[in-house]
Parts: sequence; structure tokens; C-alpha cells
Amino acid sequence: MDVQMFDNMTPEMLFEMVKNKWGIDLDRTDEPFVVVHDQIRDSYRVVENDESIGDVDNSREVVRVVLPLK
Repeated sequence: MDVQMFDNMTPEMLFEMVKNKWGIDLDRTDEPFVVVHDQIRDSYRVVENDESIGDVDNSREVVRVVLPLK
């Protein structure tokens, strides 16, 4: 899903977007989280729920919403 990133975007905001777009009931997930994947360095940065995702370099980074099911 393409998302327009903006300053101070948090994982909670992304979870809400996913819920609205696909109707996923987040109560049926087990500790969902967001990571920023740097595809060049093959490294990940986990973003805590209340922290800002920060600047994302769209040419090499991908924001991933991970929703482990219960």
C-alpha cells in the first residue's frame, strides 16, 4: 500500500490506515509492529508504537507493517 509519509507519523497511524483499507481487526493480531527496511544495507529499524517513524529514503527504504495473527 502506498502511503504518503509525513512528519511525526507513528506506527499507530499506520495500523489505523491498514485497518481502514483492508478491514483487518487488530484485536486478532499479536503485538503488531512497524519496521523500516533499508534494502541497500539489508538492515531493519524497529519503530516503537509511540515514536515517530522519521525520515524515510524512498529510493532505498521500505516501511513494513507486521501483523502477526493470534
